[in-house]
Amino acid sequence: MYFPVTIGANSYPGSFIVTATPDAYNISNVARLKNLFAQNSSTLQASIGLVDAPVNNESGADGITFFYDKNIQGTAGEDTYISIVAYVNSLNAGAFNNINLVDNSGNKLDYTVVSGNTGGTNLVAPALVTLLVKAPAGVPSLAFYAQTAENSNPVSTSDKAHNVSITDIPIGILSISPNLVNFTSTYKQATFTIFNNGLGAAKNIRISGVSSPLVGSTSCGSSLETNSSCSYVVNNSSTDSSGTQTLTVTYNNGQEDKTILAQIEYTSESALYGISLTSADTPSFEFVANTLTTSESSVVKITNTGGFAEKDFALSLPQYFTVSNYSGANSCVISNNTISTILNATGDYCYFVLTYTNPSVTATSSALLSVNYKYSGDKTAPQVNKTLTYTTNLVSASLSVAPTATLASPYSYASIVSNNGESETQVFVVTNNGQDTAATLSYGVMTGDTSYFTRIISSVDDCSTKSSLPVGGTCNVTIKFGPNSTSKQNATVTLPINYISASSGIANSANIVVKGTVRQPLAANIIISSVVSSNAVAGNGESSLSAFQMESTTATVGAITLTYVNTADSDANQFVIDYTKVPAGYTVNSDQSTCGNTITQLLRNSGNSCVVILNSTVVSTGNNDVDLTGNLLASWQDEESTKTEQQVSWLVNGLLQSTVYVTIFASPAIIITSNPSPVGTVNQGDTFDIIATLQGGYNVPAQSLAVTGLSPSLFSVAPASCVIQSVSPQSLICTFTVTVLTPDVNSYVATVTNSGVVPVVPATVAFNANQPAKSMSIVLESANIDVGMTRAVTATLSEVASGSPVTVTFTSGTSGVASVQSSCSVSVGQTQCQVGVYGVAAGTSSISAFAGGYGSAPAQTVTVALVPSLVISVGSTLLQGDPFPLPSYYSTYMSAIVYPAATSSTVVTFSLTKLTGTSDAIAFDSEGGLTPMTCTIATGQESCTIIAPVGYSDNGLQHVNNRIGTSALQANATGYGSSNQITVEGKNTVTPTLTLSLATNPIYIDAGTSTTTVATTATLSATAPAGGVTVSFTTPTAGWVGYYTSTLGNTASCTVPSGLTSCSVDITPLYFGSFTVNATASGYSTNNQKILYIQTNP
Repeated sequence: MYFPVTIGANSYPGSFIVTATPDAYNISNVARLKNLFAQNSSTLQASIGLVDAPVNNESGADGITFFYDKNIQGTAGEDTYISIVAYVNSLNAGAFNNINLVDNSGNKLDYTVVSGNTGGTNLVAPALVTLLVKAPAGVPSLAFYAQTAENSNPVSTSDKAHNVSITDIPIGILSISPNLVNFTSTYKQATFTIFNNGLGAAKNIRISGVSSPLVGSTSCGSSLETNSSCSYVVNNSSTDSSGTQTLTVTYNNGQEDKTILAQIEYTSESALYGISLTSADTPSFEFVANTLTTSESSVVKITNTGGFAEKDFALSLPQYFTVSNYSGANSCVISNNTISTILNATGDYCYFVLTYTNPSVTATSSALLSVNYKYSGDKTAPQVNKTLTYTTNLVSASLSVAPTATLASPYSYASIVSNNGESETQVFVVTNNGQDTAATLSYGVMTGDTSYFTRIISSVDDCSTKSSLPVGGTCNVTIKFGPNSTSKQNATVTLPINYISASSGIANSANIVVKGTVRQPLAANIIISSVVSSNAVAGNGESSLSAFQMESTTATVGAITLTYVNTADSDANQFVIDYTKVPAGYTVNSDQSTCGNTITQLLRNSGNSCVVILNSTVVSTGNNDVDLTGNLLASWQDEESTKTEQQVSWLVNGLLQSTVYVTIFASPAIIITSNPSPVGTVNQGDTFDIIATLQGGYNVPAQSLAVTGLSPSLFSVAPASCVIQSVSPQSLICTFTVTVLTPDVNSYVATVTNSGVVPVVPATVAFNANQPAKSMSIVLESANIDVGMTRAVTATLSEVASGSPVTVTFTSGTSGVASVQSSCSVSVGQTQCQVGVYGVAAGTSSISAFAGGYGSAPAQTVTVALVPSLVISVGSTLLQGDPFPLPSYYSTYMSAIVYPAATSSTVVTFSLTKLTGTSDAIAFDSEGGLTPMTCTIATGQESCTIIAPVGYSDNGLQHVNNRIGTSALQANATGYGSSNQITVEGKNTVTPTLTLSLATNPIYIDAGTSTTTVATTATLSATAPAGGVTVSFTTPTAGWVGYYTSTLGNTASCTVPSGLTSCSVDITPLYFGSFTVNATASGYSTNNQKILYIQTNP
């Protein structure tokens, strides 16, 4: 995935973070990643940045500088893709429009151009081309060489190898970005990002190489996990010094220590001395060779960055490194590792070649290139050091197999049948994708289920005919699966191909792993997968409820098509249908049926199909099902056996059935009859019916019928039209009623027409008509009716009804003014019947009547007048409450309704008139008053109400405590007069009771000295109201009894508290005998007494 990032002009080298997040429409690459990993959100962070491009003045393909990671993390068994950026930064590179990557033989590598290599205009500085190179699985390293081309024709090929190490071991692999920075007077800070793109952790991280005047700080710890990064920030704190420093990051990748480098150069505006060492070939001075290409060279530019002339550059070289003169322009003069070229002024430079040569496998290591020189005559400048890193990788052959046939992903053959006949053969191409010749090719021993597989020697490039494979070379291996008679699931074998890398002598092998299944013979499974009809108007044939519907006149024209398929894993060969056995009522259309004719093989898994087409021989209505039992029998040959005369059924909703349901229906027709039939002769006022009935057809759509041919002045027809249909909602019969108005004596014909397509049979009804000899009249009870009132209207026949009652129908000309009952019946022997006319609204309307045989009566006019009215109502005419002072619930509401609605605010006044009782039992308020009450009807409204809440209230009607009687309620309103009168009654509920009880009876005392007491209790029938209830106790004679209270005597009292039901006093008898104790309470029944008996102690 590639994300465009815009860098502003005059930007400085350094690294930074780019974050990509999906947009709202999930169309970005990050959004695709989010969907791939089923995450709600996803953010991709990439550490990128700018790097100073090294100066490059070389010619041809050497004028291209490459940026790429020299150490790559791969995945075992998978190809590795490497991003390489080619930068055209030499003006001497020549004319070309393509950049190729080739091997040491000039063969193009397997890569994709990502951007920049258009093949159009020439590529000139500063052109950039990005290429994505594929390294085959198992290759430990990749070497590439630069080649320029013009329209695919090579122009220049470099002899400088660029090497990339690839490992599939999960180790830490650190990279640093940028790897070259040139500080200036305006650019004094750079951020270096250290990123772990390996699959293991990088540990024991050490950062060094930055010293005064440079100052470094870092966020890095001692370790860095995979896909993690940290940063190192360098500041140039000086303005008067120049030099080169190497930022060195050393770490352990899990197996060994590794080093990555970044070069930092800084220049003072007033420096006395200074040199810089740069290279376009290896900007970070990393050298990679391999055991085949044992060296790598780099053109190094040495530049005077001081203020005086500089000379006598003595180079101290580490092991494996040598220097030589550059063959191009501005070459340094070098001898015995000393450059004698004098760099006179700031910016002067020359080139020399630094070469790393090491044929032995060497892990990444580092060493110092030291330069001692003089300036301003013979002054000695401080030594300048440049850190060099170097690696020599092992080059080996690497064989791959196509198609893929590895242990992780074996090649799978198509399954074969265990019939000792079937087999499958596959040719595998073996390719040397390594960088060394694969020598001493040989086959190893095939292992596994070897009885199922055989290696066959191919006539073309068989690997057994080759002793070695050069880089890129191929050979073929042919392996046959089967035949076999024994079933086996996933039989697997491994065939090794052994080889030795020619240059290193290292032995290796490539395994071809294949598998296959030998299965038991299978039987074909033939079914009818679908049934269609070309002329059925409805249905699918699956059941009797959804049968194909065919019209009888077209049943033999169309066809029923049966489609046959094979749903099993075995082909049905030599497939035929026995067309001599055909379902009753049908013939086979052999010209168009393909089963057994043009198609004799039904492929497995519904790979194809064939059809059998049936034509009906039946035209009569009823069922004509296709019975497959014993018919259209099929024969074929499959893996299992030869099948003959097999019944094939239709698969419907997962179940097999042997019947295709077909119904033949009659053609539709509309049949006309009359009532009476025939109509004969009719008189004025008579009626008769014309009846249309839909017969036959299937789901006949709406057919619109009408009766024509009758003059509307002589006859009326109802309805004017009607619809007849058999689709839902079904309507199969339509009846027209013809009424004779004032016909001439003549013969008439009524014609039934249809706007649809169904024929009408017969289309006409003939009859004769006479003038009537009978008549009828109507009389209104009153020609004037008030709104809301009803008056009678009487119909009178000119002669008595005979034979059967006569129905008289009534019509109001304006039903919104006066409505009339629809009809009445004149009994046999009578001449009259009566209906009512109701006044709806002010105005006039005509009332007319008609009776068959008597004609129409002359219309009468009625006038309806509007009379204002006032009506009242109450919630209850009986108001009943408890006697005072007990709680009472005895109120109700009053309502008034006026007609018509009030045209202005109208006051309704309610009044009461006493009718019976000794006092006013009903009042308008809780005090028992009779003062009139009012409510107001708002403009445009018709009613008002006086609300009466439960309990005591000053609104509405109320019952007055302890009063019984009736009163008349009436209301009056201006413009509406007096209302109706309502009689309301008030009465008390049942009077509560008081019960007296003695704790002891009789009681034994000592005469004259008794202190014995009797507890006497009064109990109410209901809880005491607020304020309590006082109970009084009495005895007939003082001295006979005293009350054990503060004083002696024959009276006492106690109070029942509110909410309770009883209270008590104590009685102390003084003499023997008996007497009565009474208890009374206001509002309670007073028959409450007990006799107390007093006797001497024994």
